[in-house]
Amino acid sequence: MLQQLTERDLSKAKFPYMRARRAEVAGVPCLLLRIGFTGELSYEIHCPAGFGRYLWETLVEAGGSFGLRPFGVEAQRVLRLEKAHLIVGQDTDALSDPIAADAAWAVRLDKGDFLGKRALTRVSSEGPRQRLVGFRTGRRVDALREGLQIVDAERRIIGWISSCRHSPTLDETLGLCWLPADMAMPPRSPISSSH
Repeated sequence: MLQQLTERDLSKAKFPYMRARRAEVAGVPCLLLRIGFTGELSYEIHCPAGFGRYLWETLVEAGGSFGLRPFGVEAQRVLRLEKAHLIVGQDTDALSDPIAADAAWAVRLDKGDFLGKRALTRVSSEGPRQRLVGFRTGRRVDALREGLQIVDAERRIIGWISSCRHSPTLDETLGLCWLPADMAMPPRSPISSSH
């Protein structure tokens, strides 16, 4: 059953983060997801492919008077780095775990048995060996690239950069990297903890 949603139904209180709802948007049956990579209150709208262009044009026109402007994936990648938001598969791999990646909120160790519970319980009690952390350079550094290794003073490999972009708004390079846990600051956005 599809429902018509009001502005109040889309509030943070009525439609919390990481939730989904089915609703009609401009007469199109859609799945709404209360998620986003930008650090702002945002939603994803999923609709049947045949309605994509119609829905896009309708929303852009309706949002014009509110200053709505589309932006691309590259801008989204910079915005998500400004809030230190990881992308699974980009910033994580088969050897990383949600505790080290600052995503312990996604794991409930107090529920019944599940695949990986024993390892995650150990990491939770002993602490991770590495941490995914945000970094910022204070200036533009074009030489920093995703996948580069991080070395210490003795030239030993101690970590790597998983994501890196220049932020035009901040005019500096920032990103996410993996470092030994004893060197990593508590995980948070490289910009501010409010993002």
